[in-house]
Amino acid sequence: MKILFIAPLPPPVHGSSMVSKYIKESTLIQESFDCDFVNLSTSRTMEEIGKGGIKKLFRFVAAYFEVLWKLITHRYSLCYLAITCHGMGFLKDAPFVLLCKLFGRKVVLHQHNKGMSRDVNRWPYRWLMPLVYRNTTVMLLSWHLYEDISAVVKREQVVVCANGVPPLDNGQQTTDNSQLSTDGLFNQHDKHTNLDALTHTQACAGHPDEGFGLTQKSQNTQKNIVSQDKQSTLDENSQNLQVASPLLASGMGRHREAQFSSSLSSSLEPSVPRLLFLSNLIESKGIYVLLEACRMLKEEGIVFQCDYVGGESKLISGEAFRSAIAERGLTDCVTYHGPQYGAAKDRFFREADIFVQPTSDDCFPLTLVEAMQYRLPIVSTDVGAIPDIVTDGVNGFVCPQRDVQALAEALRKLIAEPQMRVAMGQRGYELYRERMTLEVFEMRFTGLLKGIVGNG
Repeated sequence: MKILFIAPLPPPVHGSSMVSKYIKESTLIQESFDCDFVNLSTSRTMEEIGKGGIKKLFRFVAAYFEVLWKLITHRYSLCYLAITCHGMGFLKDAPFVLLCKLFGRKVVLHQHNKGMSRDVNRWPYRWLMPLVYRNTTVMLLSWHLYEDISAVVKREQVVVCANGVPPLDNGQQTTDNSQLSTDGLFNQHDKHTNLDALTHTQACAGHPDEGFGLTQKSQNTQKNIVSQDKQSTLDENSQNLQVASPLLASGMGRHREAQFSSSLSSSLEPSVPRLLFLSNLIESKGIYVLLEACRMLKEEGIVFQCDYVGGESKLISGEAFRSAIAERGLTDCVTYHGPQYGAAKDRFFREADIFVQPTSDDCFPLTLVEAMQYRLPIVSTDVGAIPDIVTDGVNGFVCPQRDVQALAEALRKLIAEPQMRVAMGQRGYELYRERMTLEVFEMRFTGLLKGIVGNG
């Protein structure tokens, strides 16, 4: 069974390109099909996305003729395309779909984005979209996204395949997490490379700044974290900690480790709850909504630390965002750290107690799945496929879009209830293991492609 995969590959790093990379590198998929790949992306950096230029035109023409040559010289059972469904991206990708159709090949369109409903009644989309999507199979990340394409795509054309992400330790983690020591876990985390790739629809861009950049407040917080010597003492004095070891050894943040241990030792002081936001500085990601919620919490006298991690955007610079923090009187409890990668990014996740992404325009944010790997409770919004990732009241809270009051209330509950944070984080981790690992994705994806080819 021979399949032509026409999909964006990194660089740049974003959700669609990373899933394409996982597909290309999957042993299961490679063993199941005879695969050819053509890179659909015309950008090589985040800065090139949304811009034109001779280089991008050349890459488009080169990719188009590569696809044409492969279609002429090979008999494919299926053409798989990961296309953009709206805007200029759709106009760029549509010719590849039409070329595959011209050769009479079966076509599956895998969509990692949304926005078709905004263009469907505009020229030239209103006649081009039906032409592109007719007689195709459309792979969505969630049924929650079907409404966006319902004007063009029939329900019977749709299959659903949620994305998955690799394990935190690049596959070296044992099945029994209790076999890993805390020291061993942290050393493995320092060697991470896959964390650079675990990202959302708009990947964190730019270059690392001066490092982790802990504020004085967070440095003070570290004093409350269980030291290795004290952890050893707890191991000796409490059999209950042996029950906790699977939680500690499989990715819990140090603050959550300290919280769990503090229930076993009254001598430990509570730590300052840390909120983590990870995204580019894009307004639709909810950066200002979260700032307003933080202002409300501070005015109520609630103690917390909020870390913003991510690259600058075309419209919002790091300097402008730091000014927005200062204007709201939040410099003592909110810090923008810029983009972070590898061990630095990993450390932010481990230091966090709550992951926050109050987005108003996302599809299937992989950062939420990433947070579930770290057993973080999540506060997000009812956008795209997020209700499939976060179940309200189970592994986090789902708030209405742009609702500062609801966001502040959700954060208030989690800040006040350490046990709730740990319980929600654990349930999120279990959901990740059940539905959103890379292995689960590969099996589901392979089965769907076999079914599509087999149906006629």
